[in-house]
Amino acid sequence: MNLPDPRLGTVVAGRYRIIERRTEGSMGVVYRGERVTLKRPVAIKFLKENYAATDDGRRRFEIEARAMSLLNHPNCVPVTDFGVEDGAPYLVMDFVHGITLRQLLVTAWRVPPSRAVAILRQTLAGIAHAHAQGIIHRDIKPENILITSFEEQGEHVRIVDFGLAKLRDDRTVTTGIAIGTPGYMSPEQTLGERSDERADVYACGIILYELLSGAKPFQSEIPFEVMRMHREDPPAPLATVAAGVPISARLDAVVNKALAKTREGRYQSASEFRAALDACDEAHDKRGGGGVRTVIVLAALGAAAVGGSWAWQRYGGEASTPSSAAIVSAPAPASMVPAEPLEVAKLRAVATESGDPARAIAGLVQLRDGQPNLAAVHYALGNYYAETQAWTEALSSYANTVRIAPSYRSDDRLISDTVEALGSEEAHADATELIESELVTTALSRLDQASRSTNRELRQRASRLRATLRER
Repeated sequence: MNLPDPRLGTVVAGRYRIIERRTEGSMGVVYRGERVTLKRPVAIKFLKENYAATDDGRRRFEIEARAMSLLNHPNCVPVTDFGVEDGAPYLVMDFVHGITLRQLLVTAWRVPPSRAVAILRQTLAGIAHAHAQGIIHRDIKPENILITSFEEQGEHVRIVDFGLAKLRDDRTVTTGIAIGTPGYMSPEQTLGERSDERADVYACGIILYELLSGAKPFQSEIPFEVMRMHREDPPAPLATVAAGVPISARLDAVVNKALAKTREGRYQSASEFRAALDACDEAHDKRGGGGVRTVIVLAALGAAAVGGSWAWQRYGGEASTPSSAAIVSAPAPASMVPAEPLEVAKLRAVATESGDPARAIAGLVQLRDGQPNLAAVHYALGNYYAETQAWTEALSSYANTVRIAPSYRSDDRLISDTVEALGSEEAHADATELIESELVTTALSRLDQASRSTNRELRQRASRLRATLRER
């Protein structure tokens, strides 16, 4: 008999109520929860007790937190909170529903070439952003690619799960261990060699082959045999396994280059791979999804889905699935928000590691004073001021953000924090002004949620403001 989960119904850090246990991997457990004041859905990932008690488990969880804290891009969802509750480290992210690319392949078998290219182009855009932050995913596979749909915007593709991520500057990752999922491992990964960006490029090549043909290029019931195939066997020609599918010669060549056995023979970056796809006719074909607007959001999804990730001791050892987390994202922005400068990303990493947002605020204030027209700095300041409930400062920072870069008006974090500030006695007038003057209809969804809040002041103010905006 399964015992009740003692976390259900509890409130973490006074801010997040745990509602439902969603999924579990070997390292982590993920819950659906909500931000108490706003009723905003969140995903909360806890490191399991047995891993929290080990240096390796805590280090891997820390790497995932550091990796996700470095991701701050309109198409990437970073960790929104991090801490320790009753001795268990946890991450907090937004929550969203969707299907995995694996589920799509199960039902559709394969997809039209134009749709396959559309999915891969944007997957590579997300990977390129992660690589720019020094993050190598090391476990790209259909189970870790989420697809959701938005009315009038079509499919949105989101990369998930950083449980096996490697930071480029991390010197503690053990070599001699093959880490990843056998069907998507690069040849060098199967040998336990140190991975770089080109391992993710290879995995994307495998996915593109699978989307076009309906099958992975290397298959066996024996994982070590699959790993050998990656190193030694050429993939079957697409013309043979996908006979009748209209794949251009250029696209066929792109797939073959991505699957080169040597690092040097592949595309040297995700951006180079994406540029090669852009040159294919399929990238400009509107049929079958080629013209669909897609958005990549890097987040965390555990290996509790089909086909877990493996950590193989070289030439032998036990397989294990890494961390598990919920599918998370923010609504896709209407336009591109400027990427975050490296200095800001580093300060976020420091705050995440130390658990002290004041350290980030101090550094960001210095950056703001030196670069007053950099929207990303004002935005990050708004994030941390809101986290500490310094609402007046948060709203001032957010107002500067949208003044400098209007595309932030669609940013989910900025909207949510501004709506939450309606519950503040000293700042609700500033929040109302920012919503009425800048956010307007983009805030309606959050106002709907806030109008059901248990906080009476927040509920009443959100309801009145929602009515006012709808009358416009």
